[in-house]
Amino acid sequence: MESIPYHHGNLKNVLIEAGIELINQNGINQFSLRKVAIKCKVSHAAPYNHFKDKEQLLKEMKDYVVQKFMDRLNHVIINHDNNSDVMVDLGIAYVDFFAENPQYFQFIFSQGEFDLQISFSNEAISHSEFPPFELFRKTAEHCMKNADLSPALFSSNIITMWALVHGLASIFATKYVLYNGDRNVFIGKILREKICLS
Repeated sequence: MESIPYHHGNLKNVLIEAGIELINQNGINQFSLRKVAIKCKVSHAAPYNHFKDKEQLLKEMKDYVVQKFMDRLNHVIINHDNNSDVMVDLGIAYVDFFAENPQYFQFIFSQGEFDLQISFSNEAISHSEFPPFELFRKTAEHCMKNADLSPALFSSNIITMWALVHGLASIFATKYVLYNGDRNVFIGKILREKICLS
């Protein structure tokens, strides 16, 4: 098992990253704090200075990835001044985050342990436990309201946009997909052609 070196003061994040790597390699059923400690070349007791048990580490691993993802998406919204392009740029950031961090995509979406449920019907998106989707949904709704679209179209439009963005993320997070060129320009072109908010 390859070890992950760490510098004094950042052991908690190193343990989290090592845990993500271990789960992606071996699955959640083989996961333990002891194996994380071995991978980080620290004592078996060291992880317990940061996590009371395996369940807390798993929760913090999920929260860590979701927060990094939210930071990337919020950065786009905070620094955006063109409402008509915000969904395209948000989509680019969504795909870019997972293209740069494929281990996070596998960890978040391949495990059945995390409650990331999204509930919707033809009429409405009624429930979501995934903060990045909620941010995506609220931003899309704001854009569609500004464009005077009928609220009856909101749910289907949001799911269509999210399916496109999430699908592109899953493609670019796959190690077997190689794209020669400017990935974000390519993704932006697709999104501008397919995302319609007017």
